[in-house]
Amino acid sequence: MSKNNTVFLFYGEGGHKTQMNCLLSRLNNLREDVNYIGIAEGKIVIDAINNYHLIPMRSKYNKLFTLFLMPCCLFYNTLKVLFLLMKYRPKGIISTGPGSVFFPAIICKIFRKKIVYIETWSRFNTKSLTGKFMYRLANKFYVQNAELLALYPKTIYAGLLI
Repeated sequence: MSKNNTVFLFYGEGGHKTQMNCLLSRLNNLREDVNYIGIAEGKIVIDAINNYHLIPMRSKYNKLFTLFLMPCCLFYNTLKVLFLLMKYRPKGIISTGPGSVFFPAIICKIFRKKIVYIETWSRFNTKSLTGKFMYRLANKFYVQNAELLALYPKTIYAGLLI
């Protein structure tokens, strides 16, 4: 498979993983020639992705870990994303969140990679923190709920990933 048909999929646990799973099932039906590389927080594996990399970022349940180790994780993850960019030379990155996508997205932007962000389906009347940043960074920004079109005027309404 050609390296230039590679796309990074960045997701987290819970709803982010579920949304990426739904998106991936749709994408696989459209294009079979794309090599999807999963980049996920923690040990969150999607069966349809053959190649994935796990990155430490934070702990929702251990605030002490997040406070002290997050700077180390950011440095490590920056190096890892740079290494993965050099290794796979992806066309871009698709993310359903979480907030930890922000720094990898900045790195991808520096390297002129396409960035696609899908705002979480749990938002109707307010922007997510990640969405606020990714709205300015992403090449394509999708919302799943029509109510968000008023908050994000330059977006694409895609409907729910179900």
